[in-house]
Amino acid sequence: MHPEWQGRMIAAIREAEKSLPNQHLISLNVAHGSARIAKPHPEVSLYNFHAAKPEAVTLNYGLGKAIGHNETGGSRRDDATYRIEGWEFILAGGALFSHLDFSFAINHPRGTQLDHRGPGGGSPALRQQLRILKEFIHSFEFVKMQPDNSVIQGGVPEKGRAWALVEPGRAYAIYMVGRGPAELTLELPSGAFRVEWINTLNGSLDKEESFPHDGGARRLQSPGFAQGIALRVKAE
Repeated sequence: MHPEWQGRMIAAIREAEKSLPNQHLISLNVAHGSARIAKPHPEVSLYNFHAAKPEAVTLNYGLGKAIGHNETGGSRRDDATYRIEGWEFILAGGALFSHLDFSFAINHPRGTQLDHRGPGGGSPALRQQLRILKEFIHSFEFVKMQPDNSVIQGGVPEKGRAWALVEPGRAYAIYMVGRGPAELTLELPSGAFRVEWINTLNGSLDKEESFPHDGGARRLQSPGFAQGIALRVKAE
């Protein structure tokens, strides 16, 4: 939409709500996929992208604004595509993942239509998988964390990818895409740490260990995984 029209709408919202004790956040759709926000509006709190890539976050994280993924779809109909999309976007530092679930229809109000012909995914199984992502993120004080892939020193599976949210010295949330087992190398400060490998399909704790660390690189051996795996590291 034209920036001038958007500006007038933002001004109208603020004028209408200026006397209210609680005012709405203002959200603005930016682009499909990713783009750099060249002229951020001071009244906008949330910038949304359709079918967003993690790069939408990395390009704009410095603005100090919430970056949202507010529409999936258009890729495939399988669960893995959108499960991976959600994990990558949130672990890249995204604030919102809103899935277009095509298993909901007038005659399937509970989201159980698995033979839909919609241009995307959706199923009860996928919703449970996205719940695992939510619970994983809420197991951290995530408002204190920032994206920092530099803590990942090596061991990402071939043709794989990895993303890290970090509260330095205290908490590390990591997601790897690919096939394993893998020997992931993390840069950690000195201290005692607990490591938990989380199955992103069923939420199970597939491996755990605790260890003292003198600081520097630490190799962590993952369990086997087929498409992706999450890692939770916390100081003890």
